Amino acid sequence: MKPTTTPAMTPTMTWVRWRICGVMFLGAVLGFVDRSSLAVAMPYIRTELHLSAVQAGYAFTVFLMTYAPALLISGQIADRYGARGLAAAAATFWSFCVGLVAMVGNFPVLIGLRLLLGVAESGATPSWAKGVSLWFPKRERGLAVSIYDNGNRVGNFLALPIMAGLIGLFGWRMAFVATALLGLAWVPLWLWIYRVPRQHPKANAAEIAYIEQGGAMHPDAAPEPVVPWIDLLRHRTTWGLIFICVCLAGQAYFYIFWIPTYLVEVRHFALLKVGLVGMLPAVGAACGGLTGGIANDIFVRRGRSVNFARKSCLAAGLAGASAVALAAGVDSVVAVVALMVLGYFCNAVASVTSFMIPLDLAPVAGRTSSLAAIQTSSTMVGAMVFPLFVGYLLSWTGGSFIWPFIATGALSIGGILALLLLVGTIGPLPILSHPVASADPSGAAAE
Repeated sequence: MKPTTTPAMTPTMTWVRWRICGVMFLGAVLGFVDRSSLAVAMPYIRTELHLSAVQAGYAFTVFLMTYAPALLISGQIADRYGARGLAAAAATFWSFCVGLVAMVGNFPVLIGLRLLLGVAESGATPSWAKGVSLWFPKRERGLAVSIYDNGNRVGNFLALPIMAGLIGLFGWRMAFVATALLGLAWVPLWLWIYRVPRQHPKANAAEIAYIEQGGAMHPDAAPEPVVPWIDLLRHRTTWGLIFICVCLAGQAYFYIFWIPTYLVEVRHFALLKVGLVGMLPAVGAACGGLTGGIANDIFVRRGRSVNFARKSCLAAGLAGASAVALAAGVDSVVAVVALMVLGYFCNAVASVTSFMIPLDLAPVAGRTSSLAAIQTSSTMVGAMVFPLFVGYLLSWTGGSFIWPFIATGALSIGGILALLLLVGTIGPLPILSHPVASADPSGAAAE
């Protein structure tokens, strides 16, 4: 029977949902440490394996070639079977893929392991999205999404000092073994803490009522209409979100993949200095992620529509993220780092907002992870294409970062145009009544 306790009657409400959010955050941290550790080790891998800048660009991005399509499958798995088993399997698989990098002896083997890593890590984001949709009311989703999404940024900046220290002590090969062991250690923690709300032994009736009455989805609700997966792509707003995410991801992965190389090859930083200075933009991004989540929740709690909250934070974040283009004309390393911090901060405000939108657009609970997977898969297009494009720019210009900085800032223009021209009202997408239908005029249901 569905609990009937109201939020006003819940002084002893349990807080299991935030413990689960914390474990999701930790999983995202470890996943991104494994993903971005290659960027820290790349100067040393390039020397040992004799890789060119273009080959390094392929090594950075090739894992996204499998990650993007695998996400679409993982989203459907999460919707059908749940987040618990999927996230555990994903973390186990990606940890083995990362640990095996320690045995790499040539470029083709490195590429093969990065391709497998893409498949492995595809189970994470759909699992986190499914967990938030089940465990958090709408008024708390901004903060919840920003917490797990910030795990990516925290993992990014932790990878710099952690990998720099491990490489300095043990060499780059053993550094990959150590990070793989951390991922494996997370799996039993996740299996112990995660259940759906009504099956969790630690969540009381008051917390479950608070969650469900606040708009969280739950598997025990009345039967839902069947929404074919392809119908999610028949809406203009879905495509607007996809294009925005391509632009945001291109910016983010420029910071993730190329900033260590910029600091070493252009600014001639020593390894320890790369670890300390290189993590500053990621710290700014982590702060931006929390800011974006809190700002979205504040708007909703003060009575503004979800549509207003999401679009305002997207527009502000995209506009501010363009600041990194100014780094192309600045000589001072302090000014360049400050612009990167500002640009990545604003990028994170917009990015964390984009990760909330699939929860708002899902027409039924059974398509939440599928829509989140489409959104995340689209980010991988930008993450795959733009860092590789930067590699070619560096090859054409003899290693100059002027044009990469300009191009990174210019991506914001594309995102803003998509927001203005493609994204309709942000709310549950209409369920299409015919197998094939054109996008509706608004792209979403009315507020």
